Amino acid sequence: NLSVAYYSAKNTRNSAQATNSFVAGYEYAMSKRTTAYVQYAVVSQGNTATAVNIMNMATTAGTSASVGQLGIKHSF
Repeated sequence: NLSVAYYSAKNTRNSAQATNSFVAGYEYAMSKRTTAYVQYAVVSQGNTATAVNIMNMATTAGTSASVGQLGIKHSF
């Protein structure tokens, strides 16, 4: 299963207060109860945007952050 998302938020009164996010992920069923997954996210903010928390990593105005994860989940 492939998933992709793009999010954009901005203040209509101040274009510098904008946040854009891109998220992509993939899941692969290794067996009936085991799935491998990978996910990646990027957040970029305008110069005066409010701080955003992405997986416990706070970003500040005018910066960007990215995070990825890789794992296997198994249902018992």
